[in-house]
Amino acid sequence: PLSATALVPIVCFPLLGVLSIDDTTSSYGNPLIFLFMGGLMLGKGLELWGAHKRLALMIISVVGTSPKRVVASVMLSGAVLSAFVSNTATAMMMLPIVASVAALTCNDDDAQGGGFHACLLLSLAYGCSIGGVSTLMGTPPNAFMAGFVDKQLGIEISYAQWLWIGVPVTVLMLPLCWVYMVYFAMPVRIQRVAGGKQQIKSMRRELGKVSRAEASMVGIFALTALLWITHGWIENTFGLPKVSDAGISIFGAILMFICPSGRQDQRRIMVWHNAQQIPWGILILFGGGLALASAVSHTGLDAWIGQQVAGLGNPGELPMLGGVCAMIVFLTELTSNTATTSTMLPVFTALADGLGVAPIKLVLVATLGASCAFMLPVATPPNAIVFASGQVSIRQMAKAGLGLNIIAIVVITLIVWLGATPLLGMGGVDLEPAPTTVAEPVLSEPTVSP
Repeated sequence: PLSATALVPIVCFPLLGVLSIDDTTSSYGNPLIFLFMGGLMLGKGLELWGAHKRLALMIISVVGTSPKRVVASVMLSGAVLSAFVSNTATAMMMLPIVASVAALTCNDDDAQGGGFHACLLLSLAYGCSIGGVSTLMGTPPNAFMAGFVDKQLGIEISYAQWLWIGVPVTVLMLPLCWVYMVYFAMPVRIQRVAGGKQQIKSMRRELGKVSRAEASMVGIFALTALLWITHGWIENTFGLPKVSDAGISIFGAILMFICPSGRQDQRRIMVWHNAQQIPWGILILFGGGLALASAVSHTGLDAWIGQQVAGLGNPGELPMLGGVCAMIVFLTELTSNTATTSTMLPVFTALADGLGVAPIKLVLVATLGASCAFMLPVATPPNAIVFASGQVSIRQMAKAGLGLNIIAIVVITLIVWLGATPLLGMGGVDLEPAPTTVAEPVLSEPTVSP
């Protein structure tokens, strides 16, 4: 398992003299791990009390139930929820809703209804992946990247600051994905979804009234999100001590263990049994990736790579960004996006140094591209969940996903090339990276010669 593999540095690095045990294990306690841990618990709380399902049905009702609007509402619901809840949980929760609506078209006399069914399911998967890009905790590569650039480049990106680059990508990708799906990849030709509005109303009635636990959970999440976005302003305005995003995340998680649910079978909104169900393996994978990045820097491997590629000439920033983005997108079709990001970011940082490209830009295109692989079931959990429904073939997914991959590569490359510096600058990110050798803690006497 990847998570078990991520523990290997704890054993091997001290034995090989690469890093001390203290330097190695410190990566597994990086603040980003606690940021993501708290975020996963908050997402689990929303999932546990059904708040995410209520929000999804509300979005579908508001956007409309005509065929093309249904596709838009499914995509938008998946994107909004995946920004705060894991895309796996979002896809699994929404799959029965989407399948129920799609089933209303299965009696069409021609293949139009079947095509609409596949279009809806793929739109769900793609919306979940695109929405995860928008927030720092929407997908694991984003959180890993924040920890990586803080440790290796000396650039700190907070939850609120990431929104300046993540939200524009999502806002551009969603309408482009919708137009591509309903007009080109799988043209929607049916005129209406018979009984669609009644079906959604029925599902909303089945949810019943908002429970005390659900309302409390939404309140806790809203408070946490508000603090993530505004804590910098609050600290500066009132002269308060600095609070980290990780601290706010854990604060929100602790509130769930304290607040009563109003039910006898589970007295608190969150109990430890619920918390145990979050994907703890991802947190270990983060630690292993950061330990690997530290080793690459400490041994001088990154500098060596930079020296080797420096003589190859500079192809130009735009071709370099586009090439890296394309490589990551298609590589992620076959591998875990978290594993791809954790292993490739140190390499790209070294390449950037050797070719004269801003390291933060290469890191950004690689991170964003890792969440935008749409062709194969193994690329992302939402793809796998939709494929497992048996209603979408690999041929349909690959055909639709190839074009969307190309769209994502173009959008991500252009946004990072043209907008990374001004957008992150407006968000207050200091893009003047500290030297790697300063930002990276090293042993007083290196045990491995360069």
